Amino acid sequence: MKEIIWVRSSKEDLSEFPEDVRDEIGFALYKAQQGLKPQNVKPLTGISGGVMEVISDFDKSTFRAVYAVKLGDYIYVLHCFQKNQNKA
Repeated sequence: MKEIIWVRSSKEDLSEFPEDVRDEIGFALYKAQQGLKPQNVKPLTGISGGVMEVISDFDKSTFRAVYAVKLGDYIYVLHCFQKNQNKA
């Protein structure tokens, strides 16, 4: 199983997400560690070479995690962020 390397603040950013989102993204990363491609993952548009994006929708917001898989025996989580915020 591949080891996860968290780049810059990606792990801390993920920890700020709602629990359901953390669980969904965490499970997707676990599947990636096993060499599998989860259903909620797609190649990052405009970038080639194994950069993938996990997408998790929750409470009218979209959360994303971007990771690279074709860099040796590691998965590099590059960025975790909230795409849309629910503004009341």
